[in-house]
Amino acid sequence: MIAWACLASVAAAAAQNRSDTRADDRAAAAGPEDDVEKDNAGHERRLKLNIIVLTVTVLVAISQAFELAKARLLEHTSDDMLPIILSLFAELTLLGFIGVALFLAFQLHAIARLSERLYGDASKIDELGETVHMVLFLVMVLFLAQAVALARVGEASRRKWRSWEARTTEH
Repeated sequence: MIAWACLASVAAAAAQNRSDTRADDRAAAAGPEDDVEKDNAGHERRLKLNIIVLTVTVLVAISQAFELAKARLLEHTSDDMLPIILSLFAELTLLGFIGVALFLAFQLHAIARLSERLYGDASKIDELGETVHMVLFLVMVLFLAQAVALARVGEASRRKWRSWEARTTEH
């Protein structure tokens, strides 16, 4: 679903770029006096579009890789370890929500005014917010790695115990 939304936004950006290019062409036909400025503006728009397309493509690729990893993990997890993995994804959802909330909070102009009043620098709290956001991401990655490792260790222990049980019941 996210992929379709991203692709739709890329298509909309491409359509806007075609519209802007046509407008630039019409304006260029009107007179050569501002050709340099128009060329720079057109180049800047194309550059922005390319950056948007690249960013969306990377986000879609990362989302798809995450979904494939999640499906593989759920497929290869036993019923005994499944609650750990499901709890993991619930925690990831919560951490993602907190990350988005922090991002939105630090976009408020009130934060810049508060930073200016407290530190004399309008960007100080924003920089601290970036640090908090990165630390939160690191915690999320560590939590993910720990939960997957614990599930794997639990699964290996379960298999070992099952094999021991099978040997003792055979004799």
